Amino acid sequence: MNHDIHRLDEEVRLRPVTPDDAASLAVALTRSRTYMQPWEPVRPDSFYTEQGQRERLAALLADRDAGRAMPWVLADEEDRAIGAFNLNSIALGPFRSGTLGYWVDVEHAGRGLATAAVARICELAGDELHLHRVEAGTV
Repeated sequence: MNHDIHRLDEEVRLRPVTPDDAASLAVALTRSRTYMQPWEPVRPDSFYTEQGQRERLAALLADRDAGRAMPWVLADEEDRAIGAFNLNSIALGPFRSGTLGYWVDVEHAGRGLATAAVARICELAGDELHLHRVEAGTV
């Protein structure tokens, strides 16, 4: 997929995740934990640590390299991750589909960032991966 940076508004952009995002993801997830509780599965406390995020990102990046996923982050003006979008379970062949899951930091919710990011990811999925379907991943 395109590894370009996609500006969503004056302060926030969508870009591919890197291992360096682990610390800021841990901070944003911890800050947003109560807010996201109705939609998130029960997770161990270690998930909300920098090390937990490093481990999660290593698995996501391995799936990306294998063509099974494409992970992005929303990054603020200081390049800190404030949300994540993952196109997972990418199936090629005749089905050509993927499942999209995402979250946005509680401090940035309600600004239309998720709507803008989902629209851009759907464009990228169609134009670059030639997927026919992007399904919403729900818990």
